[in-house]
Amino acid sequence: MKDSTDAGGAQEVTVSNTSGSTLDSEKYPILPKGQSGYAFIDGRARMQLVGATMDQLASRLSDQLDVTVIDATGLAGKYDFGLYWVATDDDHPNLFSAVESQLGLRLQSRKTAVPIIVIDHLDCAPNEN
Repeated sequence: MKDSTDAGGAQEVTVSNTSGSTLDSEKYPILPKGQSGYAFIDGRARMQLVGATMDQLASRLSDQLDVTVIDATGLAGKYDFGLYWVATDDDHPNLFSAVESQLGLRLQSRKTAVPIIVIDHLDCAPNEN
């Protein structure tokens, strides 16, 4: 994790098993420099965010872990994040240990109130504004 030098406008990229992505020497997918994105190929994942806030990182981690992750760091500003992990192998970092060892952040489970939006009614036909 480092302070971002991105002036904005980083493109988003997603890589999958079928995209023909290049791999590094440890078989992790390589994402284009200066672009935020996520890649998962043969059980190995890489995520990079360029010019992202801590809230944006928390949102991405929420997507990957399928649980709500809330930023409680108090850090402001924009950062460049890079993470890699293996989803199925105990000898390599999982996402929890990758966040701690590679970013110096710790994910802690705790109970807290989170905002929820409830839709209790839906009109099928639009009304004139």
